Amino acid sequence: MISAAMIVKNESKNIGRCLKSIKDIVDEIVVVDTGSTDDTVEIAQSFGAKIFHEQWENNFAKHRNTSLSHCTGDWILQIDADEEFFLEEGVTVEALKFALSQVQPEINGVAMTLRDWSDAIQTYAGEVDIPRLFRAGQVTFKRKIHNEPMYSGITGFFSKCWLKHYGYNLSPEEQLEKAKRTIGLLKESIAEDPEDHTLYFYLAQATLKFENDSDGALGYALEYFKRKEKAGTGFNSSIIHMIASIYIRKTQYKIAGKYITDGLKEFPKNVDLAWDLMSLGIATKNNQVTLAGAANYVRAMEAFNKSRSESGMIGNQFYFHIDPHSQAAANYWFAILQIDIGVSVMRNLTKFTKKNCAPNVHDEIESRMKEDFERLGIVDKLSSRIIVPGVFGNGNRGNNPMGLKRQSR
Repeated sequence: MISAAMIVKNESKNIGRCLKSIKDIVDEIVVVDTGSTDDTVEIAQSFGAKIFHEQWENNFAKHRNTSLSHCTGDWILQIDADEEFFLEEGVTVEALKFALSQVQPEINGVAMTLRDWSDAIQTYAGEVDIPRLFRAGQVTFKRKIHNEPMYSGITGFFSKCWLKHYGYNLSPEEQLEKAKRTIGLLKESIAEDPEDHTLYFYLAQATLKFENDSDGALGYALEYFKRKEKAGTGFNSSIIHMIASIYIRKTQYKIAGKYITDGLKEFPKNVDLAWDLMSLGIATKNNQVTLAGAANYVRAMEAFNKSRSESGMIGNQFYFHIDPHSQAAANYWFAILQIDIGVSVMRNLTKFTKKNCAPNVHDEIESRMKEDFERLGIVDKLSSRIIVPGVFGNGNRGNNPMGLKRQSR
């Protein structure tokens, strides 16, 4: 039996979509309402949810733990109203429940992929593999904001189900309210426990995402980075991507390059750092750096997909450039720059053979080159392409779906 545990407040625009996505998945829906003044409760009741009321106390962990206490299932799905649950095509509810029944006793938490949907770019702005299914009685949440589930044992991973998160598609008024609440609770939590290093990571994220304050976000990001050794295995290397992308935006390329190269030495398969290297090359109009970044990205994506298919990328790592648009952009630069280099080398080769080789050798090279150009469908203008900086950021590619653009000519 699977229970769904939710805490809500004024979620009438979201909760119906969420509950519709899980109504055939779970056997019980537990909703803790913390003071809704809209029809959130009525919508939840229409799906047969069990409603409990608790006054909001500025502590997400407390209310989440209340929702857990009312669940009667063997497993608990923790889900928010602004999320939607999906099973991969061809996967049945029965298959999911059977898989849960076969989970080893030492596994008390099961992760799945959560993807942040962005209306602005019509794709996912970031994603993370995160524990969301918990064995009943084995988990509690800590931290007022950006809760962390606490449980013993190891974490499993289900690749056949995932969550779509709509929480960042907000009106200006909603964004201001969320920023005030989130940043306020993070600062309050830091004051109470300055050794909770992860709070600085989330404060950097929130400052950039909600306030678009690059300098403020960079300050918190650098503070978190300084605590790297103290954070230990919990260190979130996503912060290096944030730091590098902000420095690129500020045109402080030397500093950005230092963080990127050092980061890639320690995390050679990090997709976002490979993207940053490519972005740095484009920003500085350095085709060699761009190609190195693009090649690194292609290799990193291959490793990422292999790892995820086996056991997920479970942990606290966020991924901002694994979406199809980013993959298309990186593969484009990977391909086009190799063609550019090849065309340039072939042109130099014809000059060399004309000057230094017998006429029949030169003619043979030119003939083969012409055949190869036609076979490959190469237009003989490729090496004159000029690349310039595009739109970069912490997973935000604006209105340019490629994230990159070429100078008009």
